[in-house]
Amino acid sequence: MKFIFSVISVYFLLASAVAGHASEIILKNGDRISGTIIRKDGESIIIKTSYSAEIIINWGDVSTLNSDVYMNIVLTDGTSINGNAIEDQPGKIKIKSGEILETSPINLSQVVAINPPTKDASPVKLSGHANAGLSITNGNTDTKNTHVDIESLARTSSNRYTIGGTYNNAENDGVESANNLTGYMKYDYFILPQWYSSANSIFIKDSYKDLNLKTAIGLGAGYQAWESLERNLSLELGLNYVNEDYILAEDKQYPAARWALNFDQILFRKTVVFFHKQEILMGLEQVDDVSVLSQTGLRFPLIEKLNATLQVNWDWDNAPAPNTKSVDTNYLATLGYSW
Repeated sequence: MKFIFSVISVYFLLASAVAGHASEIILKNGDRISGTIIRKDGESIIIKTSYSAEIIINWGDVSTLNSDVYMNIVLTDGTSINGNAIEDQPGKIKIKSGEILETSPINLSQVVAINPPTKDASPVKLSGHANAGLSITNGNTDTKNTHVDIESLARTSSNRYTIGGTYNNAENDGVESANNLTGYMKYDYFILPQWYSSANSIFIKDSYKDLNLKTAIGLGAGYQAWESLERNLSLELGLNYVNEDYILAEDKQYPAARWALNFDQILFRKTVVFFHKQEILMGLEQVDDVSVLSQTGLRFPLIEKLNATLQVNWDWDNAPAPNTKSVDTNYLATLGYSW
């Protein structure tokens, strides 16, 4: 008999312990709903109870809540905290993470999400463009100019991947006068909605600059000031390692500071897009090792996703190879496709 009584006592103790580990939502009307908090998404919070399926509760009806299990709580400023929700005065909660850290009271209006889907599970947004220009002249002077540029971008809520390249070739009376190729790749990881870390690389080949291959690879930080269909602006600062492999001149390797800007803006009732991109590398050992790459232009939508572009590419190298010029300017008119 004592054995049976002991078993029953242990059963009720265990049941009480399990019940004590349930999350609880306290409503403004005084009702308390116990169960497992699944997530808060938008203006609703979802809780699963032991006596019914999932219950959807209007977030505006919630007074406070508590949980004995860790939840991922995201605030309006982008802060993400993993911890237990602790019941506080009406309209507020505290969050406890570990044995020591406990926040001051947080207004429920500051809670954007609870247990949101992982960022990598968010949809991938693809965008990009491909442009080409060709100019041929026959007569007293035979000229042929070719330009191709392409860029593709993949974006999730926390990641951004960019890859692109340009190619230019020019001939005068059958004699080649320009031939260069540029390729670049970049990865951005968004730590906060507007702040991100960045890994970048660029590869430039230009025989008319005596450049067999220029490689710059580095890391940095960026700030996304604007990101929308109408306007985009990002600023980046970091450190790169530069290797310049020349055909005839002496090769150079050096660390450099990197500054980059990428801006575009829709103008005139969505009839034209202004864009400007620039990247500056400044050597940290020799002050002469400075180079600038820039692209500035206007893009005009035509039909569907076709567009025309007027663009100026301005490249400057403060310390070019012997018998080469510091500045290259390329004026372009192209037709292209955007996605």
